[in-house]
Amino acid sequence: VPVLITRRGGPPEFVVDGHNGKLLDSEDLDAWIESVDTLLDDTALRKRMSLACRETGMERFTDRGVIDCYEKLFQDLMASTAD
Repeated sequence: VPVLITRRGGPPEFVVDGHNGKLLDSEDLDAWIESVDTLLDDTALRKRMSLACRETGMERFTDRGVIDCYEKLFQDLMASTAD
């Protein structure tokens, strides 16, 4: 299913607003209500976002995807301390 999450913290790294979910301000109740209503009313949008969400999960959270993320993190950290 598409995800609705706040813009704070790590989630924006994984959710592309309008593609595989919605990034919302935690205090904006009207935006949350509108987003839920839109997803409930628009079957095609809900299905498209659901498939995109699944694809993101399959790409980024497989063993290989997680290992690649850690390798990049370690390489970036090592490069930043080389100065």
